[in-house]
Order: sequence, then structure tokens, then C-alpha cells
Amino acid sequence: MGQVTATRKDALRSIPLFAACSDRELAEVDRLVDEVQATEGDILIREGRYGQESFVILEGEAGVTKRGEFLNRLQPGDFFGELSALDHKARSATVTALTPMRLLVVHARNLLTVLEQGSAAATMLRTMAQRLREADTAPPRRVFR
Repeated sequence: MGQVTATRKDALRSIPLFAACSDRELAEVDRLVDEVQATEGDILIREGRYGQESFVILEGEAGVTKRGEFLNRLQPGDFFGELSALDHKARSATVTALTPMRLLVVHARNLLTVLEQGSAAATMLRTMAQRLREADTAPPRRVFR
């Protein structure tokens, strides 16, 4: 296993998902992810489509929509796409780059191994639970066009 560079290690450690990882665990995460770039307006995942990867934002911002309604703005450190990567079902929302972005891509075949590093799984589960609770308690939105 190669040594993860100090800059890449710092970038990974700055992401809440990997903040508790040891240097060895960060090197394992680094080995299992790819880094990609997106330009403003790129659709990263599309509601209703199947996908085998999840994403972690390193730089930039993305917007989340469901049935055309804006739900949330994602920023560095946020992740998305994990549900489809875990359960192999259709995407529940569309995520579009609002700015130029740098992202880590975790393919489904590597996701569980990545989640075994540090407290990544616990962090992801807490975030997913929070998202579900917010969706359950959110008042119905009225969209005027």
C-alpha cells in the first residue's frame, strides 16, 4: 500500500466522514476512492436512475432536487448517493453541481470497506438518520410557478 501524501491526508481528514481515521485508515480510503471534477451545471446523479457510486464533496457546492423541487445545498464534507450504492435501487433525488467541484467517488464495491475505516460508518448512519427525520418532519412545500 502506497503512502498517502500529506496534502491528500489533510484533505481526507478534513471531511467529517473520515476525521477519526488513523493515517493507515486514511491510506486505505485513499486507495479505494477516485477523485473527479465537475463543472457548474453537471448532473452528478439523476432521480430515478440507478447508480453504483457515492460521492464526497472536496470543493464546490451542489444542489439537491426531488421531483424538480429544490431541497438542499451540499458543501465540502457532505456526501450523497450512498443509498443507491448500498441498496442498488434507483436514486431518490437529483444532485447538480452549482459551482465547479472536486469530488471523491466511492464505487459500491468499495463502499463497505471505506465505511469500516475509523468511525465513517457511524458518521454516515447518523447523517442518514438525520436526513430521514428532517424529511418526516418537514412541512409540505407549496411550489408556485
